[in-house]
Amino acid sequence: MKVVPRSSKNGVAGVVEGALKVNLNAPPVDGAANEALRELIAHLCNLRKNDVTIISGHTSRLKRLYLSAISLDKAKQLLGIN
Repeated sequence: MKVVPRSSKNGVAGVVEGALKVNLNAPPVDGAANEALRELIAHLCNLRKNDVTIISGHTSRLKRLYLSAISLDKAKQLLGIN
């Protein structure tokens, strides 16, 4: 997942170079962008925020997430990934 902080609005912007591109209006300061990412993905996948875990990339724009309580196919469908 490629995160773009300080965007004009939150949302999924498609797939870029094999990674899901997510725009966040939160700044990358004090974990604000990470929390906004967890909230957005949880909302889009109908999950609780606690069901979304950042596995790697806490200080990077490239991140790996773990979504519990949802299948990969269902997550892809809800996020608009083919």
